Amino acid sequence: MKIAELAAQIKEKNPAAAGKLADKALERLLRIALVQVRSAVAEAEENVHIEGLGRFAVRNVDKVVKGEKVPTRRVIYVAPKPKAASEAEPAAE
Repeated sequence: MKIAELAAQIKEKNPAAAGKLADKALERLLRIALVQVRSAVAEAEENVHIEGLGRFAVRNVDKVVKGEKVPTRRVIYVAPKPKAASEAEPAAE
């Protein structure tokens, strides 16, 4: 997905979230946020949890290449579990 597509989806599904930002400003903000997520995961020695986005499980593993163990890094994205209906919205009284 391209940044422009993501920005368009945000404006379509939740116009208040984008506020009065122009399309290019929203795209720049998203690009900056994603760079920050990428650098946090790249520098992490353990799991990285980002509220609302999920968890990035970071593991250092040995991969066998041509009969030799080569240390490598594995990052797996784990999406957050959906909240139960009772947790998602407080009951109206």
